[in-house]
This record gives sequence, C-alpha cells and structure tokens, in this order.
Amino acid sequence: MPDVPRFRPHSADDFYRAYAIAMLNWQNVESSLFRMYYGLFNGTNLSQAGAAYFSLESFGAKLRLVDATAKVVLDENAAKLWEKLKRRVENSSGDRNVLAHLPASVEFQDDGACSLVLTANIFVPTALVRRRKKKYDAAECERLGMDFHALAGAIDTFAEYPRES
Repeated sequence: MPDVPRFRPHSADDFYRAYAIAMLNWQNVESSLFRMYYGLFNGTNLSQAGAAYFSLESFGAKLRLVDATAKVVLDENAAKLWEKLKRRVENSSGDRNVLAHLPASVEFQDDGACSLVLTANIFVPTALVRRRKKKYDAAECERLGMDFHALAGAIDTFAEYPRES
C-alpha cells in the first residue's frame, strides 16, 4: 500500500473549513454593502432598493451602484471615509475572486508532505497565469475569512454614519 501524503502544516479539512468560512464571510460583505446602499436612501422603499441592487449580477456592478449613490448623497467628510472603505472593498474583492475561481491543488514539499493551495487551472497556458504575491493555502484562507468579517463590520459601521436628512 503506498504511503498517504502527510498534510502540513494544515490538514485538507483545515483548508476547506477556512475556505468555506472565508466565502461565507464574503457573503456578509455583500449583504453589508446592500444595507449601506439601502441606508443611503434613509431606509425608504426596501423593495425598490433591493430590486436595483440585486438585479446586478457582478459584485463590481453593485459596488459601482453604491459608489455612484454615495457620491450624490454623502457630505464631504463621509465621502472621504467612503473612498477609503471603497478601496479596501476593491482590494478584498480581488482576493474573493481568487477564492471563487481558482481550483484547489495539492502542493508537495521535498520531504513528501503536502498541502492544499489555490492555483491556476492546469489548462491555462503558463503565459496567461497571473503571478500572485500570496500563497492561498489554509492559513491565507483563514486570514481572509477574518479580514472579510472585519470588512463587513466596517461597512455596517459606516452605514450608521450620521447624515443630514
């Protein structure tokens, strides 16, 4: 019977658990962004706000909708805070896309141990593979899950920022 590869420093279960938590926390980011969008209208007509927001399929389109609305509604101080938060959302969106679109692969170490990482699909020509600064392993998925959770909280906090009626 062949030796079963040893997973190190995290097990496959650790990887998938961290991955799932990160993706579930990203859903909170998207929900928080909707709550912010709805709040920009002072909480009037949930059905209309929901129809506009949720009819858009891509997160980028939703973020552009919220941004355009924020530019019209927010005062100067709030607009500055929103710009910083929006950049944070945009940066995190890139990590979310990696989680959503790259497959998990086994990465073998010299000592025979292995770990799961997200890598480019094997059918993508090498010339088209984007070089990534991070290794998307269990530890990175865990970090992203915490970051996404904090980002959703930051959006919710911003949505409570006082505005003139």
